[in-house]
Amino acid sequence: MEYEINRVTTTLLAACEAACLPERYQALVDKYPQDPDDNAPMVSLPGKIAIVDSFGLPIRYVKSEGGYFRLNHKKFAHPHMRVTIEMRQWVNFTIASFWGGNWRGQDMPELAHMVRYLRGETTENYQHSPNNSVWCYNETQLTQVLTELFAIFNDVCQAMPPLPPGTKVTWN
Repeated sequence: MEYEINRVTTTLLAACEAACLPERYQALVDKYPQDPDDNAPMVSLPGKIAIVDSFGLPIRYVKSEGGYFRLNHKKFAHPHMRVTIEMRQWVNFTIASFWGGNWRGQDMPELAHMVRYLRGETTENYQHSPNNSVWCYNETQLTQVLTELFAIFNDVCQAMPPLPPGTKVTWN
């Protein structure tokens, strides 16, 4: 676990702690669990694009990378922060920051687990599981989930210290 924490950076984890990411993310997981029905509906790609566009953030759909939405950090108020969203029936929100000369980040479930580990709340290894994901089956649910996830991301951005003057932020 220490390796993962150092790879993400304690700066980002401190911002996640300040934004109460573990509690807020767990509330979403509890409110939007996986439906065991294999035929559960899925929001269409045009519907997802329209919902993301409605937030007015510089986020674009990147088809060549497997169907992700990515924040254009150069056009965002916090250029050292980025978010990548993967939406299938579950929503995977990855937060990264440019710190120490590199982009470093992790998915929200892993960030929540790392913050809890640093608090001393858990020592178990994080395992990928549907129980750690937020699942959406219609546009209303997806809009509500994205609204809260963007709010969490914004609060993490606000809690991050500014980069030193003259730092050039680049994709690595």
